[in-house]
Amino acid sequence: IKEDEKIQKFIEENGKSGLVLLHGAFGTGKSSYIKHLINKHPDKKFVFVPSMSIRNLGSEAFGSFLTTLNEHIIILEDCENAIRDRKGTGDASAVSLLLNMTDGILGDDLNMKFICTFNDDMKSIDSALLRKGRCISKYEFTELSEEKAQALLKERGIETIVDKPLTLADVLL
Repeated sequence: IKEDEKIQKFIEENGKSGLVLLHGAFGTGKSSYIKHLINKHPDKKFVFVPSMSIRNLGSEAFGSFLTTLNEHIIILEDCENAIRDRKGTGDASAVSLLLNMTDGILGDDLNMKFICTFNDDMKSIDSALLRKGRCISKYEFTELSEEKAQALLKERGIETIVDKPLTLADVLL
């Protein structure tokens, strides 16, 4: 809940650029949380960048396109390859673009917010993206405990016994 409050405040705040990192296993609720944010903030401009387009993130043309999205919230889902450490397998040009747009030269003028989702471990992310002032929040989505999964299923009218942690996707399907 603490991270949600921080993210909500960041989205509401005008004139502030930055980055939110949401990570965790498939089906744990990252996309559902983003849908929640979009529904909660109908006055904000959200732009979804599909994973197949993220590979172009570091290109000059894509960077130029992004500069037209002043005051937007950019959602980069499944963007592991674009935010991995540049010293390893990461895309140096994509990381550089994100650095500049979230807390660098362009960030001050564009006031863009980025929400990145990925399934990798946080250790694989370029450390420059994690700097205070740039990274507003990082949150790991995990499986629901047996108790939470049981309560959510009961709320949905499904009577069953839950004997192990479940992903949100497991509960909602």
